[in-house]
Amino acid sequence: SGKVEMAAESGRVALGGTIEANGGRINVTAPKVTTTGTLAARNGGRIEVEAGTDNVFRGATVDASSIGEKVGGFIELLGVRVGLFDSTTVDASGEAGGGTVHIGGEFQGKGETRRATQTVVGAGSEIRADALSAGDGGTVIVWSDENTRFYGEISARGGPESGNGGIVEVSGKFLEFAGFVDASAEAGVGGSLLLDPHNITIANTGADNVTDNDQFNENSAVDVSFAANLITAITNTGTGVRLQANTDVRVLEEIITNNPGGNGGNITIQAGRSVTISANIDTDDGDLSITANETTANNVDDGNRDAGAAEISITAGSIDAGNGSVSMVINTGAGLTNSTSGNLTVRRIDASAGITLIN
Repeated sequence: SGKVEMAAESGRVALGGTIEANGGRINVTAPKVTTTGTLAARNGGRIEVEAGTDNVFRGATVDASSIGEKVGGFIELLGVRVGLFDSTTVDASGEAGGGTVHIGGEFQGKGETRRATQTVVGAGSEIRADALSAGDGGTVIVWSDENTRFYGEISARGGPESGNGGIVEVSGKFLEFAGFVDASAEAGVGGSLLLDPHNITIANTGADNVTDNDQFNENSAVDVSFAANLITAITNTGTGVRLQANTDVRVLEEIITNNPGGNGGNITIQAGRSVTISANIDTDDGDLSITANETTANNVDDGNRDAGAAEISITAGSIDAGNGSVSMVINTGAGLTNSTSGNLTVRRIDASAGITLIN
């Protein structure tokens, strides 16, 4: 074990070749950082790279994985703008459980960790926090305060011998998601993915997979659209998906989960204002939870919630949760988002484990 520290007060630090501090710590701070080589602090190590402005990884390997009876390490990549391009690999997997990876900030931008304004994970780039033998999958956060674009892959799988799936968040005020996440658990309960922009639409005109991006983009829309197959590719592994929007969530395309290995991943929809469903939802025995007029305590930003009464409306299609449960709740808004509640309108719902409707 050892410690490697690099600090520069001006200019750009270029990290090529291999830098190792296995079991120890690598800490890099500079106005700008470009990494094209390997940073390795395996077996419980920590890797922290922070840039004053741009923190860019091109074809790089950032490795804090662990073998033996150890949990994966800790990786934190911070800056005003953080980018993983050209098939960069970030790995905090461990034999006894997944570690922690922060790209651009902590969970929902909380804590004392510096937050990026733009974060990009390009196509071909991978972030791993798997439990390789036993234990739970780790935690992976991809965050920015403004513009997050994700085209890569994240895995935070539970161990094949025992353990649950991990926690994954890909969020930003402006969010483009065209990647893949696997937080499944062969021998436990699947983990979850949280997506958290302003408005969300599930439609067949949603974002498709795109080619790799090698630069930051200042021009991103406030509202986010996902194709349903991006959602079901995740729930088909048993990984839950949580869709949080400060204002509305609209489901315009069928969401049909089919997990050949067990129950589909749970689907949770939380809207600061309203939820509209105009297509079939089949969870393959997963639970479906829908909340409108969601509370500020559950991370709605009231300043970014559009005005208007909250509603849940199923205008077409049906909901089939099989052996799972369905819950639909419109909060009162009193002392929460301070917004009024409206109507709850439903059609056919099938759920053997129970149906809860609260308005």
